[in-house]
Amino acid sequence: MLKMGAMAGLLLAMSSAAYATNQVTLVNPSCNLTTGCLFTGNADPNTVDNLEAAYNAAFDPDIDLTWLGSTGDNFAGKGQLSGTWSFNVPVDYLAVKAGNQFMLYFVGGVTSGTWSTAGLFNPNGKTHPQLGLSHLSFYDGLDSGGSGQDLPTPEVGTWAMMATGFGLMGVIMRTRRKQAAYLA
Repeated sequence: MLKMGAMAGLLLAMSSAAYATNQVTLVNPSCNLTTGCLFTGNADPNTVDNLEAAYNAAFDPDIDLTWLGSTGDNFAGKGQLSGTWSFNVPVDYLAVKAGNQFMLYFVGGVTSGTWSTAGLFNPNGKTHPQLGLSHLSFYDGLDSGGSGQDLPTPEVGTWAMMATGFGLMGVIMRTRRKQAAYLA
């Protein structure tokens, strides 16, 4: 009798519908919004506060997101691996949802762009090409200072390498000009 009760409980658990959860978790706290931050959960109007809390627990400055909308079931990219999007108002953040994960990107106040499900994982933990897009979610957003999220500033070494490259190009051009004048 005990075995039948356990079996009935197992069958009931397996046959119950799975519902979307409002829980949102940041998977990799060392991510970057320019290249995308991976979250588990759902990106919809009911999870905005949870999304902010998950991101803000790991990063400073905090972000303050406002839900703008999402693509519907008639979106041409649904089920696809990549594509383009457009929205009627400027979008600061874009969430790309597939499976039980989504990537959040800072796109910086644009009304169109491209999207991809690259970086999302299937339930087996492997990067998937088999799971297509569920939907895109669009957000307006500010950081805690009241301004839009800034793109990363190049490091000092990057500026030094660029200046050195321009200097070398100038030396090469000057040397060639002297050689051309000498031969003429």
